[in-house]
Amino acid sequence: MDHLLIALLNTRFEDPDALETPVGAARWWNGAGLHVAGKPRFDAGLCAALRSLRGALDANVSGEPAPLPFPFRGEASDGILFEVLHAARTAIAAGDLCRIRRCGGQTCGRYFLDQTKNGSRRWCSLRCMERARAPRRRTISR
Repeated sequence: MDHLLIALLNTRFEDPDALETPVGAARWWNGAGLHVAGKPRFDAGLCAALRSLRGALDANVSGEPAPLPFPFRGEASDGILFEVLHAARTAIAAGDLCRIRRCGGQTCGRYFLDQTKNGSRRWCSLRCMERARAPRRRTISR
């Protein structure tokens, strides 16, 4: 479920924000690869609830404890909100939020899950790591 939280947090870095429109939220949900019972309705209310959850989750990951909202609306789309909220509360209870980090790349800032033993990973991908190390490598090789 951590991949769902990472995907939710990283929607902020998409251009445009995936949670701004119902179509973007539907694409994000389908890309996450999870399914819920029934046919959820992607509308502005669901987008607002997901943005609210993302904001609270972002605060918790940043070390500022914030209560997670209870955004259920009594609709079929509550299955999506339940999955996200369940993943967030499970991660908080297990203490896994300390493993979610922001990329150390100056131009990136995306979130990733640090699964290294000693918790020392700094970049979201090898691409970001190479971007960060390339200028230093150029000055050393001269």
